[in-house]
Amino acid sequence: MAEESIDLIRLEGGGNTVILRITGKETRQGLTGTDVLAGEFHVDTPFVRGSLRTGLLPEDLRQWQQALDMPDAGHDVAWREGTDTWFDDAYRRLDLTWETWSLKEG
Repeated sequence: MAEESIDLIRLEGGGNTVILRITGKETRQGLTGTDVLAGEFHVDTPFVRGSLRTGLLPEDLRQWQQALDMPDAGHDVAWREGTDTWFDDAYRRLDLTWETWSLKEG
């Protein structure tokens, strides 16, 4: 699969947007043998706009997956009926990230 940026997390509503965009894979000093995903948090609200570079380890993706698994374990995350589409979209983005950016752990 071609390596291109993926919006792993996208939260939108009321004119506010928070995105965690995966932009590539890199090796960082001090983390020998472990791949790191390069990413950027993007925040866009009526009051503030900016971005912050970050790095994600395989464990970070596993923790995000555990958070997404909570509704499957019977925990309701919707506050209004018919608003669970974010969940399917979040899972699709996580799967795409795993498929696109294979990670090696040390």
